[in-house]
Amino acid sequence: MNVGCWLASYPKSGNTWLRVVLSAAFQLTQESKIPEQVLNIKNSEGLTHRSQLESILGLPLKHLDSKQFRTAIYHGLKENMCRNRTHFHKTHEQYFLDELRVISGGELPVEKVIYCVRNPVDVAVSFSEHMDTGYERACETLCGNQSGNTKYSISLPYHLGSWQEHVESWTLNTKHILVVRYEDLCDKPLEEYRKVLDFVEFNVSDEQLKEIVQLATFSNLQRNESQHGFLEKPTRLRKFFNKGVVGRGKELLSDDLQQKITSANRRVMERFGYL
Repeated sequence: MNVGCWLASYPKSGNTWLRVVLSAAFQLTQESKIPEQVLNIKNSEGLTHRSQLESILGLPLKHLDSKQFRTAIYHGLKENMCRNRTHFHKTHEQYFLDELRVISGGELPVEKVIYCVRNPVDVAVSFSEHMDTGYERACETLCGNQSGNTKYSISLPYHLGSWQEHVESWTLNTKHILVVRYEDLCDKPLEEYRKVLDFVEFNVSDEQLKEIVQLATFSNLQRNESQHGFLEKPTRLRKFFNKGVVGRGKELLSDDLQQKITSANRRVMERFGYL
């Protein structure tokens, strides 16, 4: 098996959930059994993690410019692919593979992309709770009215832009891409995850997929996190897996905020069936 794939999304759009399933499927193909601790995610990590890139370069990142930062990411890719030929690279950045392609001289070790998209009205609520900020500020971010650089405590700044800009940057510039809607993962997980596993060429039977999907239900992930913790949870949060349901944005956001999101992102919302 020889798999390298980007897992890209706007924050709070199902990226971690997808990584849980892919990690369980990968461990199944390697060890012939499904892991009990599904939140022990293997062969999948973000390349904006400060400590990882500092380890790769052997120096602090605080003085790096954009090109040096991208170079570090490229070398991180090469290192991961040399160490293990199957690897998934999580990112919340806008599309930047063309820049990496220039740095690398034209070829990248990873070209495939799975892009998770979610209704921005729901993203606003989840993003607000995750970043411990108000709904209005979250909506401003999705509309592209806040600073484009966002960071978590252990990560480097990355460029988000508006939700619409982010989605189009990946889905209009990438050839080998599979786009999955968060809502479809919730509504018909077996069908959607079958598409995902076929895309990355994982040989998993229907019965094995059913078992993996059952282990990765949101209620099971919440239970697993409460019992064993989750290393990727920011320290400011009480829990990482919060609600995970569809439609909270319409319940919790004011009509004005919903209209603001729709006006700024209408073209792509219509494209993916959110209007």
